[in-house]
Amino acid sequence: MTPSGLTLREARLDDAPAATALLRSLGLALPSTDAAAREHWARLWRDNPALALSARLGRRASLGWVLEDRGRMAGFFGNIPLAAAWGSEPVLVGCASQWGVERAHRGDVPRLAEAYFAQLADAFLAQQHEQ
Repeated sequence: MTPSGLTLREARLDDAPAATALLRSLGLALPSTDAAAREHWARLWRDNPALALSARLGRRASLGWVLEDRGRMAGFFGNIPLAAAWGSEPVLVGCASQWGVERAHRGDVPRLAEAYFAQLADAFLAQQHEQ
């Protein structure tokens, strides 16, 4: 915990419902039904072929990071691991996606960005969402 009172931790697959609710409340377009949201997160975080590359390279790809305010999600920074190649070498790419922080806690955004850039990826991308 920091002076702001927020805890930063890595995201887990079971964070999907809370991340969906938080991001929807902040105006991001996400699947509208619970079933569609579960499928969405499973595709990005469970069935993602880049996770196999991550394991093969001896790394653990992060799914993202969560800011918690007394156990309640107040911020979320999603990461989509991507598999790529640089010449003939496999490359693990981190792609920032689907992130938002409640207004009262936006001073902690740098903590989320630092966690994103500290992950064990070979390259970084950011995905823009149209609203």
